[in-house]
Amino acid sequence: MHSILDKVLREVPHCRIKTHDFKHALGVGWLDAVDMLMTELPKIFELELPSPDLLKKQDSEMSLKEWLLDFYV
Repeated sequence: MHSILDKVLREVPHCRIKTHDFKHALGVGWLDAVDMLMTELPKIFELELPSPDLLKKQDSEMSLKEWLLDFYV
């Protein structure tokens, strides 16, 4: 739990509170901490779809690597 919360807090912009202190704040009912999580968690875990031309880019990159391998072999 501590390591997950630590990773989440590192993703929150301008968050400087230590994980232990943040857990304590949640435990004593610090509403600002709860509000911050409710605001930032959806942003952190928002799904990010790959770009539509991802496969095309990957294909061209693989072609370049194959060309380089053929060139140096």
